[in-house]
Amino acid sequence: MHTTQASHPQYGKIKDPDLDEGDFVFALKMEPASSSAIPESASIRDYDKIIQKREAKRKRWDLWQKSMETNLAKVERYDKNSTLDAREKAEAWEGLLTSYRADNPYTVKDDEFRRKAKDRISYWKGYKVSGKLFVDTTPSNVTVKILNIGPKFCQGMELRPGRYHVETSRQGYVTKKMWIELEAGENKKLEVSLEPLQRRIAKLREEKSRQSVPRKIEKTYVFSVSDDISPSFDCLMKFDVGNILNYDQEFKIDLYAQVIGNSTRGNLGWTVSAGNKEVRCQPNSRTIKINCKTKITNGPLWISIISPLGTKIKLKYLKISF
Repeated sequence: MHTTQASHPQYGKIKDPDLDEGDFVFALKMEPASSSAIPESASIRDYDKIIQKREAKRKRWDLWQKSMETNLAKVERYDKNSTLDAREKAEAWEGLLTSYRADNPYTVKDDEFRRKAKDRISYWKGYKVSGKLFVDTTPSNVTVKILNIGPKFCQGMELRPGRYHVETSRQGYVTKKMWIELEAGENKKLEVSLEPLQRRIAKLREEKSRQSVPRKIEKTYVFSVSDDISPSFDCLMKFDVGNILNYDQEFKIDLYAQVIGNSTRGNLGWTVSAGNKEVRCQPNSRTIKINCKTKITNGPLWISIISPLGTKIKLKYLKISF
């Protein structure tokens, strides 16, 4: 600041002893000086090509997967077709499995497809032609069930070869169950007759009442006779049976003897008396057989064989049963 022209900002000193020394310093706003040079433009790795390559690879796998699913649908249609046999269906699945054995890294559907293909190949290679089952019942309107499978029975139903547990039932009749064997390609017809329930009940009651009656126990005694008998005219044999029989008790006698000599009195027949029974044998018979019921009143059992003179008899056995 000045009051006269003796001093001004451009020239001269300020006429003030306290302020007439030094310089004016004006502060200016300035950019700080850089410590280093400006770097060149930086660069980063280019991933666009990698992305494009991987996307192209994914598209190829997607096309492969779509092709596999298309052919899978075709083979599944073959699998259900009845005009193709088991061998041809197995071949179709094997061809599909061979064509698409690669592993798609972007999905697990191809793994599921391969498991299914292997299962169907195993099924068709072990397949046997189904048989058919028919059940003819008496009476009619009988309920038929196959107990060891799930599907409901129908006449002529197709079943794989094997064993089946068949049940037939109707109200008022006894239920019948049976196991059957069905061969490959066999048309099996069962004929089943059910018993009325009331008839079965009557049979069971009859059997029960029969079982309640004590049964007669038969005892048999065999007498051994080995001596030859040479009667003069008749032959009397005595057997003590008092220790095994009661008097007036009926018993069965079974006697067998053989003629081993010739008669000097012609062709006479044989008459056998045992107890109170008399049996006449056929004329000229070389054997003596009786099988009859008799009884004794007291004493031992006497058996009398009336024979021709000079004939020799060999008694083979004597059996008494009661």
